[in-house]
Amino acid sequence: TRTESFNSGHPMRNIKRGGVGLYVRDGIETSTIIPTPDLNLENVIVEVKARNLILITCYRSPHHTKDTFVADLLRLLRMFDREKRIILVGDLNENSLQSHQKSIESEMQRLGFLNLFADTPTTNSLTSIDCLYTNFIDHHYKY
Repeated sequence: TRTESFNSGHPMRNIKRGGVGLYVRDGIETSTIIPTPDLNLENVIVEVKARNLILITCYRSPHHTKDTFVADLLRLLRMFDREKRIILVGDLNENSLQSHQKSIESEMQRLGFLNLFADTPTTNSLTSIDCLYTNFIDHHYKY
C-alpha cells in the first residue's frame, strides 16, 4: 500500500505520483484486506461480505514496469477464492483503445476478467487508461 511505501526500504518509495482511495457508504459492512507487503502495488482492497464481493482500487505509475506490475497484480488476484466476485477499478496506464499488445488486459482476460471500459475513452485525449475489470459479468453482454 502507499502507506507502507513511506518506509525507507519499500520499492515504491521512489515512484512519483499516484495514490489510491476507496469510499464506502455508511451502513455497508466491510473489512479491509491487507495484501502481503512484498507486492509492489498501490492498492486498497475492501471485502463486502454480504455480497461476496472484493473491491480493489489500483494505480500503476507510467514509471512502473508492466512486467513487474502484472506479476504482482496476478499474485494479488490469486490470493482470493475463485468464487469471490471481484471488481478492480483503477488507472493502470495501459491504453485499451490502442491496437498493439496490451499485457495487462491480456493477463486479466486470461484470468476471466472483463474490462467494462475497454472500448470507452476515459480521458480528454480520447485514450482509455482507466479500467473497471470484473470477473462476474457475462463477456457477451454489451453496454
